[in-house]
Amino acid sequence: MKTSLLSNKTTLIVIIGWLLLYYVTGEISEILTPENSDISVVWFPAGVATTAFLCMHKRQWLQLLIGFIVLNLILNGFDSEQITLSLIYAALAVLSCIAIAWIVRRYAQRGDDLQLILLWLSATIIVSFADAVLFSISLYWLDNTSLNDIFWDGFIADITGNIFATTVIMGLINTHFKRVVPSFKINIVWGSIVFILLIISTILIFNDTAIQIYHSYFHHHRNTAKLSLLCIPILLAVTLSMLWGNRGGSIALLILATITIYYTRNQHGPFYLHGLFRHESLWLIQGYLTVISLLMVFLRVVARSTHRIDDTQGAYKPQHLVYQLNLDNGAIEWGNTDCSYPKADLTTLSDLRQIMESIHPDDREKLARHWEQEQAHTTLPIITFCLKDKEGRWWNIEDRGSVIFSHNKPVMIVGNWFILGEVS
Repeated sequence: MKTSLLSNKTTLIVIIGWLLLYYVTGEISEILTPENSDISVVWFPAGVATTAFLCMHKRQWLQLLIGFIVLNLILNGFDSEQITLSLIYAALAVLSCIAIAWIVRRYAQRGDDLQLILLWLSATIIVSFADAVLFSISLYWLDNTSLNDIFWDGFIADITGNIFATTVIMGLINTHFKRVVPSFKINIVWGSIVFILLIISTILIFNDTAIQIYHSYFHHHRNTAKLSLLCIPILLAVTLSMLWGNRGGSIALLILATITIYYTRNQHGPFYLHGLFRHESLWLIQGYLTVISLLMVFLRVVARSTHRIDDTQGAYKPQHLVYQLNLDNGAIEWGNTDCSYPKADLTTLSDLRQIMESIHPDDREKLARHWEQEQAHTTLPIITFCLKDKEGRWWNIEDRGSVIFSHNKPVMIVGNWFILGEVS
């Protein structure tokens, strides 16, 4: 999951892009919400806002906050007679997204993908719960609306919207799909076949054609067959994710969401069950899509964790670089260069200025303090930061076991960089 890696782009264009995406997903959510619902039972903008706060620099958070609140008021039909309630709903919806992003960015350990994902998931559940409780109480107090109905609609909409939309967007802005590998063309061909099968099978399952074919040959275990058929799109989506990378997984999720929601709203498919209210069928769809999204996320973690395995020890082996930095003139020399890291990039990073230009803006001050000439201790503390190579890929790097020779002339630092992996 990327954090604040878009800050090198034109800020205004990026902010407008986030606001536009928020509005479009909000319109989609409003279309899907039943007319008699007090609040939206589907709310994809929650994931859009959370992703925006995760990806943008904190300096842009205020603009995003104001923009999202205004759009929220527009989407929900600004009512001058209930201005207090409208503002509370809009503010809580956006502030909960900020809270999730802040928790993830504050407590995530770089290089530990599993901890990052579990932190994001836990924060999403806890903050969404708090948001639903606060808004339910506010609506009950101001409008005397049933607490139970509002709470569950809001809670489920927040969680599912966050998990699904965040997973899709993070996968789409990820750069892994651009990587050229020997089997790239083969993966494209097989991925295209899987993509077509995914569309066909999902349509047949959710327009009830598949179950009708089954019923024409077999007359028992109809419900079991429906549940079994639901596994086919999941397997194909996972396969597409493995072949096409994170973007393939996001494309698969978008296809699944479009087809499943379309047919369920038209009273077809396994999730349209007699006796359920319309919003309850939407709950089932959101649960289905959320489970697939989480499966995609954990598959990404597993794939990244097993990306580099030591052939002899069978364990993860981080790439190790040794450097010698002259603090007087800023020159840096490299040793023990790992061949799996782009050597050309290391040869270009020959002085302190070039390194600082490659460091992520959020980490430059931290690394500058780490390499100050006046240090209280000879052994420097462990720090982590992000560095961008010439191809635009970001790497998680840990500086560990570094020593400063402050009494020497020139002042030197001999240290170690452990490349934990590419930022996902």
